[in-house]
Amino acid sequence: MKKIALIIMSAIMAGMIFLTFSHDVQKEELASSPSPKTKNQSVSSTSPQTSSIVPDTDTSPQTAKLPSTVQITTERLTQLKGRKLVAELETFWQECMLNRSCEEQVALFEAHLSSARFQLLANYPQLSSQWQESVGNLLFDKQQSLASRIAQLKSEARSIWGELADVVFADEFALYDFNLEAQKLDTQSPDNFLRTFEQLTIDWQEHADAIGLTSDQEKYERAVTLIPNSMSLPDRLAIIAELERTYLTKEESKNIHARQQQITEQKKQVKDYQQALQQLESKLRTQRASSHSNLSEPEWQSYYQQEVADFRREFFSS
Repeated sequence: MKKIALIIMSAIMAGMIFLTFSHDVQKEELASSPSPKTKNQSVSSTSPQTSSIVPDTDTSPQTAKLPSTVQITTERLTQLKGRKLVAELETFWQECMLNRSCEEQVALFEAHLSSARFQLLANYPQLSSQWQESVGNLLFDKQQSLASRIAQLKSEARSIWGELADVVFADEFALYDFNLEAQKLDTQSPDNFLRTFEQLTIDWQEHADAIGLTSDQEKYERAVTLIPNSMSLPDRLAIIAELERTYLTKEESKNIHARQQQITEQKKQVKDYQQALQQLESKLRTQRASSHSNLSEPEWQSYYQQEVADFRREFFSS
């Protein structure tokens, strides 16, 4: 995810932010230094670099750009939401751990972020780990409605991520809410299905990227998945044909039909394979109990595996 790397070490970040406030302050800092600037440069050039920490006296162009880097990152952490915000947080922590400067780097933003956003930045690794564990342990009743499951998931997210849960999961929550509202299509007649779906996409246009409805082909594919299972096959085919005319070009329609045909053939092949394999296994069980009963277990396993391997090779080469 095209991320902004923040890799400058803490001492230089703090120093350069301070130096940019005024030239007078810069002069005072240099005047109070126990050694002149030229001496610092000399030491830097003759001393071997034993760590990734850059000296406080570094005046490289990269360091000079530090304040704007901090400002840009601050703006992104303040303005972004959803997957983009998570990507920014992931990048920040990956980079600071790589440079072993997380505590110092986090401290740089305390004065620039709101309390909630700063706590999110500072505690992101722990929150992320806690969330993954919580989701893994989350149980849903099979009889539970979609609305109830979504409410349970949101409640769990807010209990861990706090007031920014809706910001961190903006994209996911939008998709969940869209799916809830899309349930109204279950009760639509074939004649009203397309009209209702089109209105749904208009209502959710602001979240089109999050819910995956940015192109006509995406709208077509989503609409097809939302056709109720209770609808008769003729009505279903009629709706699909109408959706094709509305959202697809002739070439796109042709490609989708070709892909669907390929999927159908693959499913048939899998079904045929499973049936043939079951017949082979039944035959082998009979052999084990009769003509091959004298084989030792290792000999039988070797024979069994060879028979199955030969079957697979012949099946998929025909």
